[in-house]
Amino acid sequence: TAGVAKVETKFTDIDPADKNFKAICYATEAGLFNGTSETAFSPDVTMNRAMFVTVLGRLCGVDESLYPDSTFDDVESGQWYSPYVEWAASAGIVNGVGGNLFDPLGELTHEQMYKIAAMCGAYLGVGTSDISDALILYEDRAQISDWAFESIAYCRVNDLIGEKFAH
Repeated sequence: TAGVAKVETKFTDIDPADKNFKAICYATEAGLFNGTSETAFSPDVTMNRAMFVTVLGRLCGVDESLYPDSTFDDVESGQWYSPYVEWAASAGIVNGVGGNLFDPLGELTHEQMYKIAAMCGAYLGVGTSDISDALILYEDRAQISDWAFESIAYCRVNDLIGEKFAH
């Protein structure tokens, strides 16, 4: 089609016909995601906690060299994600899963994702913090954990999630 730029990628496991193809290309070209190998993006792999914090750190322009150590017992220094986890901990974006653990390779739940996203938004000072009545109409409100409620409300009023909490 005339006037449509052709988008290309080095990843062999994403199809140009996929509805997320352009978004994946943008995110990798912007350096937010690197893929799981030189030629694999692995679009069907579940995002883990380390991946999400790394993407946020890259989005925020974190200088990895400023975070050589690790606060958490299960985050070894020198891992691809360790400086981003340390940045997020020092910024108050994450506080781990308890027992001085972060669980970097643990599956990222929706509630954890919304909590981390909301804490990053607060850290950056973006979005509105007026969350009163944000979730009062959610049909599935009872499924939201108490610790995640305010973060999910923040994400809702700032249009990061739709009108239904996908637990």
